[in-house]
Parts: sequence; structure tokens; C-alpha cells
Amino acid sequence: MERFTKEQEYALHFLVSLQQILFLNLSKLQSLPEGLQKHTNLKQLVVVSCPVVRSLPEDGLPKSLQELNVCHCGNAELKQQCEGLVGTIPKIILEL
Repeated sequence: MERFTKEQEYALHFLVSLQQILFLNLSKLQSLPEGLQKHTNLKQLVVVSCPVVRSLPEDGLPKSLQELNVCHCGNAELKQQCEGLVGTIPKIILEL
């Protein structure tokens, strides 16, 4: 899977109590789904071994996010975006 379809992104909106999202070992995934900022209960976002994810969602992340964990993704733009969030998210783990 290279990207989420609009239908899949739309379906995520119905998971209103979602507190944690993990994207693991998605070797072809190029982008995270849009609309994550609407998940006001989301506390943790984990992206591990998704080597071609280029960036965080353009529409941003929710203010409720307490932890961002990005490991083994290896994209310079993604790393720069995550580093730019230091101070706005209490816990950021970067191992690119």
C-alpha cells in the first residue's frame, strides 16, 4: 500500500476515541493519512519501518498528542519535520 484512499481516510474519522495509532513495517507507504488532527483523543503516534514516508500529514497532528515515535523511516524531510515539533509534543522519539 502506497497511500491511504480517500475512503480509508474518511473511515478513520469514525474512530473518535482512538488514542494510539501505529504504522508498522509498511515498506511502500509514502504518506500518513490526512485528518489525524481531528482525532482529539489521540495520545500516541508511532511510525516504524516505513522507509518511504516522506512527511507528516499536511493538515497537522492533534494538539492532544503526547508522544510521537518515528523509527527506521530514513527520510530527511520527515526527520526535519519531527525535529521542528520539539517543544510542542511532550515526548518525541526519533531513530531514523
